[in-house]
Amino acid sequence: MSQSLGNDSEYPRVTYLRYTVEEQPSYKLPDKARDGTIGTFSYSVNKSRAVFQPTVRYADESAARQVLEPLLRAWEIKTALTQGKPVFAFAFYSCDIQEVAPKPGELRGVAMVMFTGRATVEISFGEFPSPAEDFVVDDLTSDLAQIVLNSRLNPLAILKDAFSITTRLEYEFGTLAEASSYLGISVAALERVQNLATQRSAGAHTRKWFKQGKVMPAELSTGERDWLQRAFKVIVVRAGEALAKPNQPQITKDQI
Repeated sequence: MSQSLGNDSEYPRVTYLRYTVEEQPSYKLPDKARDGTIGTFSYSVNKSRAVFQPTVRYADESAARQVLEPLLRAWEIKTALTQGKPVFAFAFYSCDIQEVAPKPGELRGVAMVMFTGRATVEISFGEFPSPAEDFVVDDLTSDLAQIVLNSRLNPLAILKDAFSITTRLEYEFGTLAEASSYLGISVAALERVQNLATQRSAGAHTRKWFKQGKVMPAELSTGERDWLQRAFKVIVVRAGEALAKPNQPQITKDQI
């Protein structure tokens, strides 16, 4: 339970949560800090550390982290979807808790913990990516994002991943029609993903269809492969957006 920090009689309270920022290979995040707010926290973050200060009262570490960490996961996932693969990850480092009210005139500061050691640089950011807006992560969004990001690393498994996505949606909603209603993505679009996934031969990079009772394997066209990659991203982004703001406008198959 959180309470306004304006009530100075309420102690103990979390004053800071600190995280390391783990750069992923091939990316270089900026030294310059990004400052802002995310949910009920103000923050300062750069390539190696992130410090979050609650703007409401959290009585203990667990309560504060339960609120903050889904927002951090959404930040990681939305940035990864934008870039095509993971860029950074937050790892919890420490928590500061103020047990009693400060004495008159006492100031509380925040020490910045710096870490070194970086992977080979290929892509540099001029500023730290901004937090996700109107995008919330739950188990469904997290599962879909993992499938999509893995698909970028292993393009030959694109049809296996298409099958995984549609079966995950059916597990969550029962039918693709129900998934369509929740996500705001047309049934035709979701069915196209499913059809490409199920009309394939033994190779994960090929599909199949039946002609006179014979299986006829055929590789995906470039257009089909590109459409599937776009569809994957639309599905996972909409999963996060629909959780934040239900009743999203519908996206059709031709708009993907």
